[in-house]
Amino acid sequence: MENNRAKIFMPFDALPGFREALAERERIAVPRSELSVDAQEELDRKIKETRPGDLVTVIYYSRDEYVKLYGLVSKIDCERRILQVAGCEVPFSDLARLAICSVTKNK
Repeated sequence: MENNRAKIFMPFDALPGFREALAERERIAVPRSELSVDAQEELDRKIKETRPGDLVTVIYYSRDEYVKLYGLVSKIDCERRILQVAGCEVPFSDLARLAICSVTKNK
């Protein structure tokens, strides 16, 4: 009986997906900015210093906006030019910033 009573007070979404569609329309597209030669060289240097297990913060461009991601590096694929952080694959070409927060110690 109490289960039925609880269903009465559950929120009702008359238009499924409508809130998500509104949020997508309200999103402001940000143009991609090109890195300077010095900034690109610095980013390349940091990528070479990064090792799996390092704790990093990355800012990358995805779907018309910049995204900040914080987590452990699980993989660096130089052939495919992809950095995998917290389960998210980030192409090197989309990276805007990379900061190494803590470095794993090699035994």
